[in-house]
Amino acid sequence: MKSEILKSVLAAYHSYLMVPVTLLNHKSEIVSTSSRAYASDCQLTLKNALEAYSIIDSVAAVQMPYSVPKNTQYLVTYGGYYDDQKCYVLAGPFYVSSPKTCENDISSLTVNQVKQSYQTIAELGDVIQRLNNDKSGSLFSYLSMLDLFYEIDQSQTVIDDNRLHQHLTSYLPNITFSGIAVKTNGAHTYKVTKFFANDQVDLCEYTFNLGEGFLGQSVVTMQPNMWENITHDLRTINLQAYGLYPKALYCYPLTIENGNVAVLFGGSTTNPLFSSETMFMLRQVFQFIERSIAYQRIDKNLSDVHTRLNVVNEIFAVISKIKDKSRILYVLTDATLTLVKGRFSAILTKPETDVQSFDMVSRGLQSDEVNKYKEDLINRYFQEEDSVKSDSNSTLKQTTWGDWVYESPLTSGNKVLGVLCVNIANKDHNGKHTEFLESISQIGGIAIDLINVEQSKKNADVVIECLFGAIEEFEPNQYEKMKKMLRGVKDFSEYLRLNQEEKLQCLKACKLSAYSLSFLENKGFNQSLIQIIGHYNELTKDMIPSKPSPLPSQILFVIHYYISNGEIPLFHKHLHEELKIKFSAFILQENEEDSEKITQALPQQKNISVEFDVIQVQFKLSKREIDVLELIIQGISNKEIAQTLYISEHTVKNHLSNIFRKLSVKDRSQAIAKCYHLSLNQDSE
Repeated sequence: MKSEILKSVLAAYHSYLMVPVTLLNHKSEIVSTSSRAYASDCQLTLKNALEAYSIIDSVAAVQMPYSVPKNTQYLVTYGGYYDDQKCYVLAGPFYVSSPKTCENDISSLTVNQVKQSYQTIAELGDVIQRLNNDKSGSLFSYLSMLDLFYEIDQSQTVIDDNRLHQHLTSYLPNITFSGIAVKTNGAHTYKVTKFFANDQVDLCEYTFNLGEGFLGQSVVTMQPNMWENITHDLRTINLQAYGLYPKALYCYPLTIENGNVAVLFGGSTTNPLFSSETMFMLRQVFQFIERSIAYQRIDKNLSDVHTRLNVVNEIFAVISKIKDKSRILYVLTDATLTLVKGRFSAILTKPETDVQSFDMVSRGLQSDEVNKYKEDLINRYFQEEDSVKSDSNSTLKQTTWGDWVYESPLTSGNKVLGVLCVNIANKDHNGKHTEFLESISQIGGIAIDLINVEQSKKNADVVIECLFGAIEEFEPNQYEKMKKMLRGVKDFSEYLRLNQEEKLQCLKACKLSAYSLSFLENKGFNQSLIQIIGHYNELTKDMIPSKPSPLPSQILFVIHYYISNGEIPLFHKHLHEELKIKFSAFILQENEEDSEKITQALPQQKNISVEFDVIQVQFKLSKREIDVLELIIQGISNKEIAQTLYISEHTVKNHLSNIFRKLSVKDRSQAIAKCYHLSLNQDSE
């Protein structure tokens, strides 16, 4: 039986220290262990330690063999007695960052590790020592309770488990009653919710105020206390009213969920004094309860973090796939309701235009509550623009029917697009979800803003198509010309490899280019589109631009000029020189199959001749490369060039690669365009 108890004790301390715990005798033989994983290492370590130190009576750190310098392992040891023979408790391995000699091992562990592990191992040694001296077996009751802590379902608090109080009154010497008191909804009122006694006394529903009696006093001090010989103490009068006449009493205040305080209490109605063994066991029980609550709090926090991550993942998954604002709003209400576990959740959204009305989606609200709350939110958040800006953080408000609600504005940049509202159980809620709800509100606000922008674009696209269609109805000739422009803009944009957004801007501006700027401004089109058309108009009228024209405006102009005049605007002063070259190359490439057009497209405009001598000097072309370049400009194919110059096609390709590299162009069309462009500049000088 003792060996089973010992194994349970080692398992309990293994769970607390989070490292294996082993008991060895003076021959370094394993008496009991919580894990076999490091058993052989423990034995070898102890042998080495005993050789280095003749005896180990106090807590010490010993370096394990076979450790890696960057991940050194240490055991914390303690010497004592078990079965009247010398024994050693070993806990570990603990990992540290750098190896040290055995004498300096303590400094290589962190202060918290030293304090926690040394104190805990000393406590374990004390327990084993008491177990060794416990001839009557009275410690069995206490140690059996340790098993209870690991049987209790981790989903509930250990102090609320009936078995704990039953064990305290059944097994601990002189303890005849045990109970738990927790804070009520009142600010300073506590009530007994669990109570067990060996007689017929029932203390459940007993209430006391902060500082009242022994229990109230323990809440004020937040310190564990034991009182003896209290039969005639006036602080027991309220307990006596319920039939409880304590002669000795203990109180142990604990901080439980949401920062609330609970008091674990008990005592004896038969013995005015606590025995030393009872006091020792109570201290051990209190410590294990405190640790259990701490672990449960950690588990709860981890669970909350996991839930929050799931909520965020769900919201982002919806945002990335769904572009329906109503569905996203319902996802936000459901997700926040799951997180906070209130009665209802709602979102009020601001209308996009003055002619639209406020919209509200909700879960858990009755129709009359929706209407009342909606009107209240509109009055408080959207009657004045300044009120929204000054109240943009999450706040706790009370509805007209008495429920408490977290209200967090849905924001995107400086814009407030709505309000997220989540019900909480009571006003005294500690606000642990506030920061997260504000983050959810920002995510929701950005998502709604993006959807609004996307919807606005779609609406604008519909208007653009209607206006473009109207030109066909009233100006059919101009419509046909603009259709050609659209094809040219589309093809030239693709040739320039513009991104999708830039290409769409060019096409939209082309469709609206027939309308005046004042008309477009009145229709509410975005300023970037209006500016493109404004600069395009300046180029068509040969006006001096107020500032450099953007690329889309210049693309519209070169297409318009070519369609209207049948030639490339090589001499226009306000066009980018690079764009002229690229547009020339584009036109030549479009007519690449027609060699006659290639040879005549540019020279026919202004009787331009290519200055090959200048090009040869400027770009350091060889005589043969100039010969090939002349034939390229004449529109001759590679095969014909090879036949003309009596060289192979492979050699022609090599010459072409060298020419393209020296001219910094990509193909024949760009090479031809650049040659003519250089010659034009030479003539103008």
